Amino acid sequence: MTPLRLHLHTYLGTFVCILGCLALSFLGMLMLSAVPQIIQEATRDGNWGGLFGKVFYVICSLGFTFGGLIGAYGWIVEEAIWIEIGRQFTYRTLTGIHSHDLDEVESIRITLTVHEVSDEDHTWYSLSTSLVVTLANKKQIDLGAQPDITMDKIARTLVEGLKDDEPGIRRRSAEVLGRLRVDALPDLQVESKHMCEAQQADFERKAVEAERCATAFKVLLNDVVPHLKAAMQDTDIDVRRAAGATLHYIDADGSEQDSNVRHRTIKLGSCDPRRNLRSDGERSDQ
Repeated sequence: MTPLRLHLHTYLGTFVCILGCLALSFLGMLMLSAVPQIIQEATRDGNWGGLFGKVFYVICSLGFTFGGLIGAYGWIVEEAIWIEIGRQFTYRTLTGIHSHDLDEVESIRITLTVHEVSDEDHTWYSLSTSLVVTLANKKQIDLGAQPDITMDKIARTLVEGLKDDEPGIRRRSAEVLGRLRVDALPDLQVESKHMCEAQQADFERKAVEAERCATAFKVLLNDVVPHLKAAMQDTDIDVRRAAGATLHYIDADGSEQDSNVRHRTIKLGSCDPRRNLRSDGERSDQ
């Protein structure tokens, strides 16, 4: 079984992000260092006017300080630089390499997130599609862009694992193939008159991308079926059971997956950013 390694970040990019977080925290500390002087002057002069501004200054200072430190901690300890799927699931952070058995991979899921964004004049929607690996300890690793292509690479590696010499690897590969998922795509009806032209084009492009990912996922499952049927003839009973359970999930014809993939409708109309979806009392995202 040839391991598949996917690079999520460069070391240089990771260090730049850490430095940015630390710089933000340092700025917050500088702002905090001025707080005692502000309090001293206000106490001496007996002038507490603009108290709201002073409180807001302190809150921003604390936010910059601790937000930067938390962000730097996340990039150092939590953020994966690369992952590797093979006989084990392995990911690399700046603190070291972390390995897990394939049994600990809870799901590999294409997720669709719908964001509603509003300002004073109009409301529009933003879509994002990503591929997320969830481990048994609930840690989630976002594999970033092109989720359908990445999912295909992972599936091919797992199919190769079905032919491994070790029965345990064959069994785990069959089980993880059954943990490939695509989120149900919600029916989302959005009239373009609630979005400017640029926002409308971006929404439609991402909606098409989401549909393409869902379609590619169904094709992928159909391609996996023959390999799982071959694994049903494996000499190891545990491999046969795992392959059978995954086949039951896929349902061969993909009908089970069709029930989870629902089409999105986009109503086209004139662009009028002055119209506010909220004021009309409409709610299109279920």
